[in-house]
Amino acid sequence: SPTPSPSATSSTVTLDQWASYDSATQTFTLKLEAGYQDVNRGLNFDGKYKGQMVVTVPVGWTVTVDFSNQGSINHSAAVVTASATTPVFAGASTPDPTVGTPAGQAASFSFTASQAGSYRIACLLPGHEGLGMWDSFVVASGGLPSVKL
Repeated sequence: SPTPSPSATSSTVTLDQWASYDSATQTFTLKLEAGYQDVNRGLNFDGKYKGQMVVTVPVGWTVTVDFSNQGSINHSAAVVTASATTPVFAGASTPDPTVGTPAGQAASFSFTASQAGSYRIACLLPGHEGLGMWDSFVVASGGLPSVKL
């Protein structure tokens, strides 16, 4: 994977076009585009689906997800355990995740990754997760954030 490069502020590291973090403030920002370039018939995040993207953050860090729906139908995003319909962390979803955010709209949410474990970032509209609209979200006991594609 590419070497992280510092961006405009000295403490912020840009991992790729989708993610950056600040180790001084223990914050991680993920840009999440639903329906990106119609991959998997629009059922994807950042062009990845069925766990192809693995996002890892250290326990205790604050995560901000800048979600935008580039698809043609409603989509949502939530950090869940497998097949769950409620977020695993307080605030870890777009508003009304079973209803979704309309096409062309955006929503941001923030939460603290308070419990180490393996989770999913999933669209909670009925049927979407089952059709592959999920990726892996790992809360690690240490280290620095990463995104593996």
